[in-house]
Amino acid sequence: MKKNKKAIIAGFVLMVLFGGVFAADYFLKSSGLDENIFIERIGVNPNIAPAAKLALLEGVGAYRANQIVDYRQRFVKNNPQQKAFETPLDLINVKGVGVKTVAKIEKYLVFD
Repeated sequence: MKKNKKAIIAGFVLMVLFGGVFAADYFLKSSGLDENIFIERIGVNPNIAPAAKLALLEGVGAYRANQIVDYRQRFVKNNPQQKAFETPLDLINVKGVGVKTVAKIEKYLVFD
């Protein structure tokens, strides 16, 4: 358990110093932590997460994760000054994502 705490602290430091997703991926690969544990402790930001990370969320899967990313890209293209997702409920704007799915994943979502 002590090793995991040190790995998590090191991961946070890397994320702060080197920024978001790239540091998070490096940390995850080098720490040996399971991706699901990483998601539970750090969270997933649907505004920046790649489809592979979104697919790990319960009830999402690869197909729906790609739909989320596609929606996000279209939204940002049409609304460059706004984020596609401000709250978990904004995800219901994605075809195939409903209130039940949001309820399952909202505790893992983070928004800046």
